[in-house]
Amino acid sequence: IGTGGPKLAGPVSAVNTTQGTIEVLGRTLRVPQNGVSLESISMRFAAGEQLQVEVFGRMDPSGRLHSPSLRVLEQQYVPGASRVVLAGKITTLDMATANLSINKVAIDLSQVPSLNIATLKVGDVVQVAGVQPNLGGVVVAASVNQGIN
Repeated sequence: IGTGGPKLAGPVSAVNTTQGTIEVLGRTLRVPQNGVSLESISMRFAAGEQLQVEVFGRMDPSGRLHSPSLRVLEQQYVPGASRVVLAGKITTLDMATANLSINKVAIDLSQVPSLNIATLKVGDVVQVAGVQPNLGGVVVAASVNQGIN
């Protein structure tokens, strides 16, 4: 699966300078050495900034992200207003409630127009875009794309 738009976009919820990682929408990511300063992210995060990032790369059919690059956005994250994007393998799917999860992130599909949920299954790799009204809470999807690129 190709290198099109961001595979992950959302708020930074944790920074670990010892490990060289940040957490975004339940995913722990190693900060690449090519341009983005972990120290800068850490200082801004510690100062209370609601940082949001976009992560680009190539996603394989198993949902693994390869050669990620990271961009810190100028605008601060606003829960419920800032767009989030999450791509990966569906780990749970409840057709009765129109909910799924990618890793440990719960996603509500009930607001996605014209989605045929019957076309989805656990193990599919999808990309979801929407909003997260509460930091660390359920993502309310506005779109779901299968066969992402």
